[in-house]
Amino acid sequence: MLKENHCLVILNPSLGENRQKVKYVSSGLKINLNDNTVVTACNEAVGSEWGFEFVPFDSLVEDPEDDNNSFRSSIDVIGYVVRSFPFELKDNNNNGKEEKKLTFMLDDLSHKQIYVTLWDGYAEQILEFERNNKNEKNVVIVLQFAKYRFWQGFVYVSNLYTVTRVFINKDIDEINQFKKRFAFFFV
Repeated sequence: MLKENHCLVILNPSLGENRQKVKYVSSGLKINLNDNTVVTACNEAVGSEWGFEFVPFDSLVEDPEDDNNSFRSSIDVIGYVVRSFPFELKDNNNNGKEEKKLTFMLDDLSHKQIYVTLWDGYAEQILEFERNNKNEKNVVIVLQFAKYRFWQGFVYVSNLYTVTRVFINKDIDEINQFKKRFAFFFV
């Protein structure tokens, strides 16, 4: 019933307070589907296809009262890859499994930069793109439903468990418009 990129009409859901520490959406509420909830296909979708709500990098401001140990969520970011760091395999985690880690820097239209660290399957997506596009110099990445925190004065964005979407140089309106605006501002 629930499929990505399909429009649905949901009737009679209940709303509850979302008490999760890390939220997938910026709302303080969550939708619960009950026995009397009716879900039907929508014939005419309204709004953006992907529903991005991009956050300018300079709007991510550190809270001096925060302990910097927890992530905040959820944000969508878009930017050019300006620097990549070596791929890492981490085996010193709590579950004993080896984790894949890839870090890079994104640059936005205001020329502000953030660090992005992607783990496991998300890191693999970037590595696969790099393997298949070795000569590509202008790479734009969109992260949807990411989490962020401050560490040693820098913003770090990461995938939010398995919820995050990664778009790498995809032929979608948001990436095409970003490339045009970036070229206009920095030519």
